[in-house]
Order: sequence, then structure tokens, then C-alpha cells
Amino acid sequence: MSDDFSIDEVKNFFQPENLKTFFQPENLKAFVARAWHGDLPLWQAFWGLTVLPNVLLNLLVKLIAALIPIPLFLSLLGIVVFIITVPLTVLQIVSVWRSAVNYNAANPNVYWGYAAQALVAIGGIMLAIGLVGVVFHR
Repeated sequence: MSDDFSIDEVKNFFQPENLKTFFQPENLKAFVARAWHGDLPLWQAFWGLTVLPNVLLNLLVKLIAALIPIPLFLSLLGIVVFIITVPLTVLQIVSVWRSAVNYNAANPNVYWGYAAQALVAIGGIMLAIGLVGVVFHR
């Protein structure tokens, strides 16, 4: 895989046999390790690991909240989502940042890596503000 975005790579990833292979535990573990070390192409780390999962998770939570508007259930759902999203967000931040460093080194005259790092820095600040809000909420 290269750092260059390829529609064929995306189409290939979403083939049923590739998705089935990807979601096997040993492959997920290897993917998380590659992501953590910044070994994913920048486009995969940013779009595939960060943007797409966040959009899907957000839609799923909103759908569940609309279908089951019970306050206690929504509180429990919020706790579960928080427990899932904090480690996921940390993985996303680290992955995109490290992939961007690698991208910047390989492509010194292209600024996508710096743009990704700026967005990740904003995301990290928002995560910190959100955590402080949860801890000190009255």
C-alpha cells in the first residue's frame, strides 16, 4: 500500500471476503498495532480509521437514542459510548499523527500531513475539554 489514495484500494477493502478476513481477531490486532505505530497510509488513518468510524458510531448512537428514549437506558448508553470512544479517539489521534509524520517525511512539498496534524491537535484539545467536563460536571 502506498500513501497515495486509490479508489481501487477502497473498493478492494470493501469486498466481502476482505472484510471477513479483516474482522478476524488476529487481523484486527495487527491493524491496531500498525495504526498505533503510524504504519498506515495517511488516507487510511484519517478517513478509514478516524472519519468513517466516528460518523458511523455517531449515527448508530443517534438511531438507538431515537428508538429507545428511556432516560436510564440513555445514561447507560452514554457511559458505554464514553468507554468505547475515549480509547478509540486516543488510537485515532496517535495513528493519524504518526502517519502524518511519515507522510510529511516522504512528501515534503505536500501539506496534507500538516493539515491532518492540525485537525488531530484540535481533536485532542476537544477530547481533553470533554474529559474535564465529564470529571467536573455538577
